[in-house]
Amino acid sequence: MQTLNLPTLAQDGAVCYLGRDEDNAENARLVMTEAAIDELMAAIAAIPEVKVMPKGKDPLKALKSTDTLARLLQRGLPLGKLTGGYSEIRSPDKSADGAKPPLLGFITRNPEAKHNNQNGGILIKVEHDSVFVAANAPRQSRTLALLKRPL
Repeated sequence: MQTLNLPTLAQDGAVCYLGRDEDNAENARLVMTEAAIDELMAAIAAIPEVKVMPKGKDPLKALKSTDTLARLLQRGLPLGKLTGGYSEIRSPDKSADGAKPPLLGFITRNPEAKHNNQNGGILIKVEHDSVFVAANAPRQSRTLALLKRPL
């Protein structure tokens, strides 16, 4: 697995919107700026197919031939479970023949294991920063954290 060099994304970051749907289930989405998306898509376009594992070749072709990932990141790419696990990234568009849209890659949030996922063209790893973690820690832990701050 190779990490892409994305200076705009490294500087600007991305935003995760978290909320609840009508059934009170978590609804979380990843959104990036247009400049970060353009940089990501250019980096994907520059990946030589020969450097991709066999299972990743079809997803890479799909990533390079459509703007689906860019559209998803503009509108909000659905995130998977809060911790660990991988969710597929596929187009939300329905095909005329009813076939499943091509796999573009996977997304994971706060992965517990740092293993390689060798089944997709792209892996988007979302890790929450320390501000998010502190704000969403259990009440008791936040109180302890406040008590431990230096004066």
